[in-house]
Amino acid sequence: TSLFLSMQLMGYSLALYAGYFQGMDPAARQLLQWFAAAVATPVVFYSGWPFLAGGWRSLRNRTANMDLLIALGVLAAYGASLHALFFSGEVYFDTAAMIITLILAGRLFENSARRHAAAGIDRLLQLAPEMANRLDAAGNCTRVESALLQAGEQVRVLPGERFPTDGAIAAGETEIDQSAATGEALPLLRRPGESVLGGTLNLLAPVTVTVSHAAADSFVARIARLVEDAQARQAPIQGIADRVSAVFVPLVTVIAGGTWLYWFLSGSPDVQPLLAAVAVLVIACPCALGLATPTAVLVASGNAARRGILYRGGDILEATARLNHACFDKTGTLTTGRPQVVAIQPAGISADELLATAAAIEAESTHPLATGICRAARERALPVTPLPQVHTHPGLGLTAQTGQGLLLAGSRTLLAEHGITLPAPGIATATEIHLASGGRYLGCILLEDQPRPQAEAVIAGLRRMRVRTTLLTGDSLAAGTALAARLGLDEVYGGLSPADKCTEIRRLQQAGKRVLMVGDGINDAPALTAAEVGCAMMGGTDIALDSSDLVLTRPDLQRLFDALLLARRTLSIIRQNLFWAFAYNLAALPLAAMGKLAPIHAAAAMAISSVCVVANSLRLGRQ
Repeated sequence: TSLFLSMQLMGYSLALYAGYFQGMDPAARQLLQWFAAAVATPVVFYSGWPFLAGGWRSLRNRTANMDLLIALGVLAAYGASLHALFFSGEVYFDTAAMIITLILAGRLFENSARRHAAAGIDRLLQLAPEMANRLDAAGNCTRVESALLQAGEQVRVLPGERFPTDGAIAAGETEIDQSAATGEALPLLRRPGESVLGGTLNLLAPVTVTVSHAAADSFVARIARLVEDAQARQAPIQGIADRVSAVFVPLVTVIAGGTWLYWFLSGSPDVQPLLAAVAVLVIACPCALGLATPTAVLVASGNAARRGILYRGGDILEATARLNHACFDKTGTLTTGRPQVVAIQPAGISADELLATAAAIEAESTHPLATGICRAARERALPVTPLPQVHTHPGLGLTAQTGQGLLLAGSRTLLAEHGITLPAPGIATATEIHLASGGRYLGCILLEDQPRPQAEAVIAGLRRMRVRTTLLTGDSLAAGTALAARLGLDEVYGGLSPADKCTEIRRLQQAGKRVLMVGDGINDAPALTAAEVGCAMMGGTDIALDSSDLVLTRPDLQRLFDALLLARRTLSIIRQNLFWAFAYNLAALPLAAMGKLAPIHAAAAMAISSVCVVANSLRLGRQ
C-alpha cells in the first residue's frame, strides 16, 4: 500500500517540481498539492502508524527510541506541508511519505531474512506426522493425532511412514533413515529395545514402537525450541548498540532542534530550516545499529541448525567465539563410544561368570562401557538377568545389593573406597572395570575404544585456531595419555571424578582461560555447567544435553570445529555491522546538519545502511 501510494505521490511531486522551475498555473499547482496531500495522508497515518505509535509509547515511557526519530521527522515534514498547502508555500508530502516507504522496504528485507533463517525450524517440526496408529491392550489399531500420544503407549509404524515421536522398538526390526533429524547419511538397523527418533523414516518393515516421549517433548520438538530460544536470546555485544541508542536518540533530537534554530536565525536562502532538521532526524535513525547484532545471530543460528549445531542463545554464540581452551571427555566424546572387551581377568570364578555378573549390573545403564560389556555377553550367548535397584555413582561405577552381599562394578577408586584389595594395573591403554561381591574381589574386565575418525583433524584444527586442548577422563592416566599422544592433545588428566573435572576447569578459568567442555555422560554434567560453554553430542545422556550450552545433533566432532569457526565469523560480522552503523551516522549527521542532504535522500541513505547490515549478515548463511 505504501509503495503504491508513494509512486502516485511521486508523479504529482515531479509535476510540482517541474512547475517550480518552469512555472505553473496557480490553480493547477493548488490542485496537484491537494492530490499529493490526499495520497500522502494514508501513507503517513496508516502505513506509518507503527512508527507513530512506537514514538508515542517511547514518550510515555520516557525512553527515546528510533521510532521517535522517524515519527518526528515524518510529522514535521507532513505538518510543514499542510501549513504550506493553506498558505501558498512549497509542500514536501513526498518527503514524509518516502521516509515511511523506504524504512518499510528495509524492514521488509529484514523480515525476509528472518523468515529464511527460521525456515529450518518449520522443516524440523514438519518431519513428525500429524496422525499415528495407536495400539490398545488388545492389539487393535486406532488413528489418533500424534500430539495425543503419551509415554508408555504403543504405536504401529508401517514402511514408508515416519515415526510420530521418540520411542523404542517393541516388536519387529527394520532399517530407518534419520538423515533429516541428525544428518546420518546411511540407513540404520533397529532391533527390539533400540531407540528411534520422532520424524525419522521407517524403510523396510512394520514395527511396534513403545512411546518414550510425548510429541511435545520429542527430540525434534526440543531441537526446534532450542533454535527458537537461541534466536531470541541476545548476545552481550548487543548491549553496546542498546546503550548507544539510549543516549543517541535524545542527543539527535537536540541536534535537530539546534539545526532548525541555526538555519532559521541565519536566514540562508539556500537551506530550508525545517527540511534540514528533518534530514538530521531521519539520517540519524539508528536502524542499522539496532539490526547489527540480531540479524547476524539470527542468520548464524539458522545456518548452524541446518548443519547440526545448536547454540542455546546469542550469548552462547558470542562466548563460543571467545573460547581459547577446550577440555574433552574421553569415552564417547573423543572415542566412538563403542568400547570392545579385549580381556577378561577373573579371580576365583570363570571368565563367563565374571562377564555375566558384570552384564547383570550394567544391563540398564546407557554408559558406553556398560553397552560394550552387554554386547560381549550377548555375543557369548550368556544368560543375563538384570539386577534391580542398581545405584549409579557418577565417575566411579555401579553398586547393587544381591543375595551374596553388595556387588560393585567400576573403577579402582570405587572398590578401594569399599576396602577391596586390587591387583596391579593391567594393559596400560585399556579401561578397567573391576568387580567385587560381598567384600570378595571377582576380577577385572578390560575394554578399549577407538578414536572417532575426525578427532585428530579436529584437535589439529583447534591448535591452528590457537585453542589449547586438555583431556579430562575418569579412566586411568595411562589410558588417557595414550589417547592424548595419538590425537595430539596438549594436556591430560586421568582418574578424575566429576568434582575433579570441575576443579580442573575452575583452575583453568582462574588462569584466565575461557573454557569449552565437551562431554556426553552423566558424569560430565557438572563440568559442562562449570565451563563458559558446555558442549554435548547427540547420542549422549539427556542430563548432558540439558546441561550443555552447545548441542551437536550429529555424532560428528567436525561439527565442533565448525561451531567454533562459525561463532568467530559471526562475531566478526557483528563487529563489521557495528562499525558500519557507527561510521554511517558519524559521516552523515554533519552533512544533514549543514543542509547538504534533503530528507528524502536521508531516508534513502538510512534504508540503504540497514539493507547493507542485513546483507552483510546474510553472508553467514552461505558459510
